[in-house]
Amino acid sequence: MIILRHAVPGLVAALVLAARVPAVQEDPLRVATLVPCVEGAVDALGSQAELVATVRTSPAQPIGGGVRDLGNPHSPTLEMLEAARADVVVIDGIVHARLQGRLQQMGLRVLSLDTQSVDGTLDSLSKLGDWSPDGTALAKEIGRVRSVLESRKLRRPTKSLALFVAPGTPMVVTSRTWLGDLIQRLGFENAAEDISGGERFPGFITVSDEVISTLTPEVILLVAHGQPEGIRDSFMKRMHANGVWRSAAESAGENVVVLDPALFSVNPCLEFPRAADWLLEHVEVKSAKSAP
Repeated sequence: MIILRHAVPGLVAALVLAARVPAVQEDPLRVATLVPCVEGAVDALGSQAELVATVRTSPAQPIGGGVRDLGNPHSPTLEMLEAARADVVVIDGIVHARLQGRLQQMGLRVLSLDTQSVDGTLDSLSKLGDWSPDGTALAKEIGRVRSVLESRKLRRPTKSLALFVAPGTPMVVTSRTWLGDLIQRLGFENAAEDISGGERFPGFITVSDEVISTLTPEVILLVAHGQPEGIRDSFMKRMHANGVWRSAAESAGENVVVLDPALFSVNPCLEFPRAADWLLEHVEVKSAKSAP
């Protein structure tokens, strides 16, 4: 009885400690993702993780290499996802919010990626390393990305207006999006920072003609799908033909830059430095060309 009296408290303490410490995964972490850029984080983990299922980046580009094809990122094939036997499925916290409950009901561990900011994205990705047998390599890569971004700045603060160009009125890209956050980090000043309006999508504001007529950016950045030169020409014609854009057209001049769809149409995750370098190179060049 004396032995039991001393052993039981120790046993209870051990069980409590075991309950607090997450189980260490010994096999490679099996990752399925509905966010294409997460594949880079899986690659960074090397042998510690395995990509078992992903979505297509374009309808004409099927998935190969034994990885299950989940189809369209906005309407993935859940049957194929379930068959992949993933340890974790990564989703976009906004785009796939409606799916999260269903995925959890399927018994899947869900990592909801915060895609609205640079730090939020990187912090979310780091959890893959926490759940894998050894996340050291991913942690180092995330650290490198943060370090590179800290070193990237415009030569001088530049007043900018970032627009998502779609049919109808363009939407202003605010700092509550990953792109707006990245632009702000690089030294751009949002010419429409204090505006308000309707938001069909979080962080993207549709503004009235009255607001547009007051904007005076030094550079206009266009986010769009399709052929960049055609998009730019079409926007320039529209801007010069529509009186409400007069102040923006006069202040920006020829400094209208269409962002590379391959880098800016979706969150680039670990490719943030490439996106930053692209912005700095093209905006600096444009500014130099238009200088008197």
